[in-house]
Amino acid sequence: MTRYLLNSPIVAIPPEDREAIIYVKKLTLEEAREWAKGDFISAIGHESTALMLTSLLGVDVPVNRIRISLKEGDEALVTQFLVRPPEGKIWSLRELEQLWREGKIQFLLLVRLPMGHSSPN
Repeated sequence: MTRYLLNSPIVAIPPEDREAIIYVKKLTLEEAREWAKGDFISAIGHESTALMLTSLLGVDVPVNRIRISLKEGDEALVTQFLVRPPEGKIWSLRELEQLWREGKIQFLLLVRLPMGHSSPN
């Protein structure tokens, strides 16, 4: 199982897989912090987002602009932005912190389940 930290809930599945079951759960900040205590691969592509997440989650979040594919058993903590920036806009750390205070950022846990399962338990 691989664990990823993402800044978008759009997740590719490996090209050889025709279908996938993805379990999604909204997390509180405290639950996201607990999840982030374990090992994960950052797929955060912007420095300002990495800095904001480092502050919110209490762990080092490196910038690591990579593409990932979820395989069965993989998890992803997603930072979902509830607003869309204008074309080409990269938010500053100050802007991201304001979005957080306004409730326009939330955390989601995604788990790729084996086919035939309906929950991660």
